Amino acid sequence: MKQRIVTAGVLLAILFLVGAAVVPAQNVTGTILGTVFDAKGGAVPKVTVTIVNADQQIVVRTVVTDERGEFVAALLPVGRYDVTAEIAGFKKAIRSGIVLNVDDKVAVNLTLEVGAATESVTVQATALQVDTQSATATGVISGTQLKELSLNSRNYAQLVLLVPGASDSGNSDQIFPGATAPVGTNLMSFQLNGNRREENNWQVDGADNLDRGSNLTLLSFPSIDAIAEFRVVRGVYDAESGRSAGAQVNVITRSGTRDLHGGLYEFFRNDDLNANAFFNKVTTPVTPRPKLRYNDFGGTVDGPVWIPKVYEQRDKTFFFFSDEARRIVTATNPTATVPYSGMANGQFQHVVCTQWANTNGTAGPCTAYGTSIPAASSNPVALAYVKDLFSKFPLPNAATAASPFTDITTLNNIFNFREDMLKIDHVFGPKLSVNGKFLHDTNPTIEAGGLFTSMPVNGIATTSTHSPGHQYNIAGTYTPSANFLIEAGYRYSYGAILSQVIGAENFSQSPDVQAALANVLPFQNLLGRVPSITLTGGTGISDFGPYNDFNVNHTVYGNVTKVLGSHTLKFGAIYYHYNKHENQLTGSNNGAFSFDAQNAPTSTTLFNGAPVCTGTAAAGGTCPFSFEQSFANFLLGQTNTFAQASLDVTANIFDNQFEYYGQDTYSSLPIHRISTASSAPSHLLAAKSARSTIAPSPRALASRGIPAGTAGLQSAPATASTTTTVSSSEIPSLTSG
Repeated sequence: MKQRIVTAGVLLAILFLVGAAVVPAQNVTGTILGTVFDAKGGAVPKVTVTIVNADQQIVVRTVVTDERGEFVAALLPVGRYDVTAEIAGFKKAIRSGIVLNVDDKVAVNLTLEVGAATESVTVQATALQVDTQSATATGVISGTQLKELSLNSRNYAQLVLLVPGASDSGNSDQIFPGATAPVGTNLMSFQLNGNRREENNWQVDGADNLDRGSNLTLLSFPSIDAIAEFRVVRGVYDAESGRSAGAQVNVITRSGTRDLHGGLYEFFRNDDLNANAFFNKVTTPVTPRPKLRYNDFGGTVDGPVWIPKVYEQRDKTFFFFSDEARRIVTATNPTATVPYSGMANGQFQHVVCTQWANTNGTAGPCTAYGTSIPAASSNPVALAYVKDLFSKFPLPNAATAASPFTDITTLNNIFNFREDMLKIDHVFGPKLSVNGKFLHDTNPTIEAGGLFTSMPVNGIATTSTHSPGHQYNIAGTYTPSANFLIEAGYRYSYGAILSQVIGAENFSQSPDVQAALANVLPFQNLLGRVPSITLTGGTGISDFGPYNDFNVNHTVYGNVTKVLGSHTLKFGAIYYHYNKHENQLTGSNNGAFSFDAQNAPTSTTLFNGAPVCTGTAAAGGTCPFSFEQSFANFLLGQTNTFAQASLDVTANIFDNQFEYYGQDTYSSLPIHRISTASSAPSHLLAAKSARSTIAPSPRALASRGIPAGTAGLQSAPATASTTTTVSSSEIPSLTSG
């Protein structure tokens, strides 16, 4: 006992010296544990238990049962396993088809029958396995569910709603990667157990996969055909789960197997297969169905790395490759309020104010009315806007007497996506295995109405955006002995939104506006696009960009697991380096003008003792629409407000964070298993969490006739920083705050 305590102390001391990161190492493996009995129910010590990966047909772990007949095999990759127990004087016992999910603790109890070691008894594991060793509230979505359930946009995140306690505040049935979505959304608006949607932590193979700007968009989107499973932890977290108070969502990608497999697919949609919307059909003329071209195609291939006469093996190196591409063209039919024929050149259908009395820069009353504003009376900046921008506006195509400005336009948007993923697993032997992954997303899109602006006129605010995502992982597991395991690795993740203005708002396409503004703006325009124009009652010039937002994450981590008799100790430490860069955080460096309908005449307005106009324009009178007067004020240069930021506010954040954790799972009595855990970030040592769980041991379950992995009780989520949960048919549940 003294030796065990010393060993645990040394491990803990090493942990404190190493330090760690903001996010404790998110687990990407599982544990198989259990007890070996004889035919009479007695524990059998010193039994050799062999864990075999059924997909790759390789021995991944060999352990020996202790004096209580118990064994623990931790840090096993996700997959299907066969467990064999053998000792002289007994038949070999085999449990096959065991499915191990991420962060599972699967209890596998084996019973030995007297007989020759050359004989064997094989038991097929049941399809439904209940975790009887952990109180953590989780939900696992398997690869089969991902591939077989209908997903409108083939995005794994949609299936988070299958987990109990999940709701979607965004209410969208389609989720797309990137900065925008052709339909649906690109935001992760899920709420778990009542937590805010920004409080979830998203990872892929343990690597950070979340843009920390909003905490609502992901960096990369693995193809559902490349995902083995993903796990949603929603309460009673292990010590190694960190950062967020909400759910921990961890995606595990597939690995290659011993046999060669592959597949191809394509999904398509087309507007020829769609019905037209009701409101499109009641317009005159009828608005056609929006254009839709949707093609999603790709494939996967996996197997052993086998090179004839060079590297002929099937149980050492395995690969998995996935490629998915999307080619999507969508069209929308927004409604714009645009100048009618002649209006942009100062010719109006109704009476407007055509001259103001200004004093020392302060706007005064109207001094002249009419239906035209000659070019000589127009502001030179306004004339430049008309030449470079408003001349490219379409004329109204759905005008009525009550609204002569209405134009139902068509905006074509392009949304392309491609992802390549390659994963390599290599087994040096039962003691050492390594794996590495390369994941590369490209996501070029064109937003006809502009990124984040949705201007209802084509070719003005149009942007070209690229939202790449990258992940590079390498990890290794070393087993010096059956009871001592070391896991370490490096994870890199990157995601960005890189957008450029390619419409007429770019100075390269509006040289007259750029020249006219040379001595007008108080500050230098650093963004290279025209100032925005807001017009009361009509569509102005809205803009956004260029926009450069990216996240870079580097993570180095290490975990140590030590089995000391009835104790399973696990410690971990991480160094985490993060960089967040984002411009256009506030204000508008390009400038923003607004024009209202001030001085618009009404039927009560008198000029030289006579009414200026009679009746409203919508009723057939001569008084103007508000849009006519605001556009007249724009031509005259009668600004309502103007604002410009002196610089493009840009955040460039660097963050170095450390964190460590420790957890001990042990058997105090034959009928109990107790787990205690604690963790603390190095920059906030006062913040700690602890958890204790008491659950029936595999032997106790067997003595009650309950097969291991098929029954058990799970505690409710923790409601305070410290929780004790008792799970047993004889012991009541206890919770202390």
